[in-house]
Amino acid sequence: MAVDPNNKHPSFSNLLEQGFIDKIRMPAAFVKEHKKMLAKTALLKTDEGLYWEAKIVKVASDYFVCEGDWPRFVLHHKLNVGDMLIFFLLDKSTFQVLRYSKKSLV
Repeated sequence: MAVDPNNKHPSFSNLLEQGFIDKIRMPAAFVKEHKKMLAKTALLKTDEGLYWEAKIVKVASDYFVCEGDWPRFVLHHKLNVGDMLIFFLLDKSTFQVLRYSKKSLV
């Protein structure tokens, strides 16, 4: 399911840096604003029609997408440092994930 640009889905982006294979941090402002829509498990969807279950884990005051199928998601999409992911919150803990990479900008 592609994200409908006419709908105003809350979103955040994340530039992948070292350590993203294990986890990526969710922006604090996004979590604060949409905490009621987040559960301990997130469903990550892509335009390929595939989906992965990952965990949303709180460490100190930060929230991370990690564990579960997250490492398989990273490997399947051949993500690299410098790639950017955009997460659109479609409904309770379901995200449509779009990838922008250096290669796709060439």
